[in-house]
Amino acid sequence: MKNQRGTAIVVAAAVLVIAMVAIGTLAALHRGPWARADAGADLGPVIAEVNGHPIYLADARSRVNGIVTVHGEISDVLGEDWQQVVLQSLVDDQLLGQHAEQLGIEVTEEDLQTWYAEIQGSIGPDQTVDEWLQTQGMTRSEMERTIARQIIGTRVYVAVTADVDLSTSRLREYYEAHLSDYTAPDGSTTAFGDVRESILAQVREEEEAAAYATWLEQQRQAATVTVLLEDWWRDLP
Repeated sequence: MKNQRGTAIVVAAAVLVIAMVAIGTLAALHRGPWARADAGADLGPVIAEVNGHPIYLADARSRVNGIVTVHGEISDVLGEDWQQVVLQSLVDDQLLGQHAEQLGIEVTEEDLQTWYAEIQGSIGPDQTVDEWLQTQGMTRSEMERTIARQIIGTRVYVAVTADVDLSTSRLREYYEAHLSDYTAPDGSTTAFGDVRESILAQVREEEEAAAYATWLEQQRQAATVTVLLEDWWRDLP
């Protein structure tokens, strides 16, 4: 399936923003496999499987609704092949969840309560979290899936980027390669020690992003993805 970095970022961001946008908590970047909709809810048909794990039509509907709510017309945001982009994002969710299980990463009740406390602090004392969720058209179960997905994603990211090279020699290499950025018009050069921290932040961001992208592509290549309902989007309301 086609992978476009820009549209992938939109999809990933929408997953969290749809839950948080109304209260402005944008600074925050499957309990096991994500806990799904409320017990007894109709998830619809299985539209795809990732290493034998199902993706339901309800998952796709939730993802599409989230993107539309935040960004508007989905084809304007993701392009004419938005169906592929959405499905790839759901496949990636499964890959993250499966890797999290392998690493023993899980979302605890304490994690969820911490997030709920932050949300309550943001919306203030005049409205409960459940009342706020009603205004957003979300159930507590859907909110917990969003929170869990964010926590799992963050922790897997940290795990797979833990070995990036942030040694002094690597930072000096970056400094030398970008020396013009630290050279004033009069020819004077800012010393490495004076810009080390800013270089560290830049190199960390670049190296971690590259390491994560490499890891994700490896996971995609190794995965067995079976699409069972090719035109799943036709069944969306």
